[in-house]
Amino acid sequence: MRITHKKLNIKTRRQAVLALLALAMIAFSVLPDASDVYAQSDDPPVPEPVLVGDLHDGAASSTPRYMTAIGSTIFFRADDGEFGLEMWRTDPPYDADHTFRVTDINPGVASAWPEYLTVLDGILFFQADDGNHGKELWKLEPPYYQPYLVADIQYGSGSSTPSELVTIGNAVFFTADDGHSGIEVWKTQPPYTSAQQVADVRSGPTASHPHDLITIGWTLFFTADDSGGRELWKSDPPYIPSSTSLVKRIFPGNNADPLDLTRVGNKLFFSANDLESGKELWISEPPYNEFSTFRANEIDRPFPSTPYDLEVVGETVFFTANMGSSGFELRKVEPPYTSTYVSRVDDIYEGSTGPIPNSSFPDQKLAAGNTLFFTANDGTHGIELFSSAPPYDSAALVEDINPGSGDADIANLTAMGTTLFFTANDGTFGNELWRSVPPYDENHTERISDIYRSGNTYPNELSVVGRTLFFNANNPDDGVELWMFSYDWGLPRTGFAPDVITELPMQPRALAYQDMSSMTLSLPGQSVNVPLVGVPIADDGWNLTWLGSNAGYLSDTAFPTLTGNTALTGHAYLADGTPGPFVNLDKLSWGDEIILHAWGQRHIYQVRSVQQVAADDMRVLGHKDLDWITLITCKGFDETSGEYLWRTAVQAVLVRVESDF
Repeated sequence: MRITHKKLNIKTRRQAVLALLALAMIAFSVLPDASDVYAQSDDPPVPEPVLVGDLHDGAASSTPRYMTAIGSTIFFRADDGEFGLEMWRTDPPYDADHTFRVTDINPGVASAWPEYLTVLDGILFFQADDGNHGKELWKLEPPYYQPYLVADIQYGSGSSTPSELVTIGNAVFFTADDGHSGIEVWKTQPPYTSAQQVADVRSGPTASHPHDLITIGWTLFFTADDSGGRELWKSDPPYIPSSTSLVKRIFPGNNADPLDLTRVGNKLFFSANDLESGKELWISEPPYNEFSTFRANEIDRPFPSTPYDLEVVGETVFFTANMGSSGFELRKVEPPYTSTYVSRVDDIYEGSTGPIPNSSFPDQKLAAGNTLFFTANDGTHGIELFSSAPPYDSAALVEDINPGSGDADIANLTAMGTTLFFTANDGTFGNELWRSVPPYDENHTERISDIYRSGNTYPNELSVVGRTLFFNANNPDDGVELWMFSYDWGLPRTGFAPDVITELPMQPRALAYQDMSSMTLSLPGQSVNVPLVGVPIADDGWNLTWLGSNAGYLSDTAFPTLTGNTALTGHAYLADGTPGPFVNLDKLSWGDEIILHAWGQRHIYQVRSVQQVAADDMRVLGHKDLDWITLITCKGFDETSGEYLWRTAVQAVLVRVESDF
């Protein structure tokens, strides 16, 4: 079915709209389906995973791991059978001709074992062993053909084994052992030709064994043992011994053992032991000291709740814990994060076994958009995939992938916008790649392919770059090699014919737009302030037919306010032929502000480019390392074809976040 158009006088347009909508509903009732409106072809292609390259010829495996993007280039570790495990890269269009080994850090068949790949300002940092200096910190700078040793921290052939790399500003922090102080926190700063110890938390040759490095603003947090037990520590600029300190001695004389360090705004959540309550949920907030670090649940019980596996959606922190009456189930805490605001989401495995309540043990939590996914056992279906959506007062089985009581072996949960990818075994086709799209039920959850048709593919190392999923997978012909799954249908159609009434069918349930928790988009210079809705993705792209005067978030791009490239679209002209909210998008210029209102905050972006691009030019949706938004609308309506010839694409980067109150 195709949308039809009628020329109308402007004066009669408004009166005709209601009548046309009524006619459209009647017409829709006799048509088989409206899902092909604006489809790019009558037979849209169904994406299939594609082998990037057989790097280790034949059935042998190159076993690619640690896929990491810089722009559109993907770096990873692999073994081609001749030079050992070394650094590789692949560039668009990601095929064998554009995939090659970067260099041979450990010459010959020996392996450099690169890992902990971390990007800062276009530089790739990683741990590697060249055969002479042991495992040390290396860097790879543009044009990415020659790696350099940053520092031989443990001088000679010994290994400092730099690990847990994180970045703040232009500095890279990591743990390392110089052979004298044990394993402590280190840093490197421009020009990245040396490294310095941040602090010797446990003085002398005994290591403090720092773990779980995480950042909030300019503060580095980590756990360490200074001989008084493992506790939470922090380091502030200039990241030297005098600016590194214990946050709070939670369990004097023993191990508080902070785990699951999770940031929400300027707050740090974690689990920890204390003498009175055992393992509970804790919060530290500015200035991150003993007076601003406290238990989130102040209610004392005769046993600890033992929270674990923390995950954040917006400002809500989810965790698994045992509050007594319902065993280990899905819990949440919401602002202002006091005991009153701690609650159970759902009792997934109801009942008890004797005096002990049953537990579903929710695990592998991951947010895709504003939906929380996790694995759990409800006592009937085995360990399967579950979801919880706003207001997060219940949980639902996504699908019984391995029918009956058997486990589906779900793993590798990975979000591409609002699409969830994961690996699972349905008991018939073995361990393969799956996906689920809104509304995340059995009708929208499917196995993508059967790469190893007579066995288990075991997809692993899932990594999203833009709208492409990279992973390794096994088949009998190629072994474990690099694969990708990509959507490639062009930019969406984002406008109707000017000065024309367009008859619209009723919106099918399968193409319903998603609530975006009252997010709105503002273009202050153009007096535009419109609600944001989520546009689901199908195998033939995004259908914006019913967008109206809203702005649409294109699912499978980065979720709004998160790192990456978030694509937002709006109509240039509406279905009634009048100008839409993005009609003047091409009038924006460098430095203009765009505001995304979300979670009670104003995320303010500044325009960095305004482009006119072809309808099939997907480069504007490419990966970004920071928080970017790309606004897209149609440009250049051609009356002969009834199509827009171009797209206007405005790209802007986050510059600040302010309170929206």
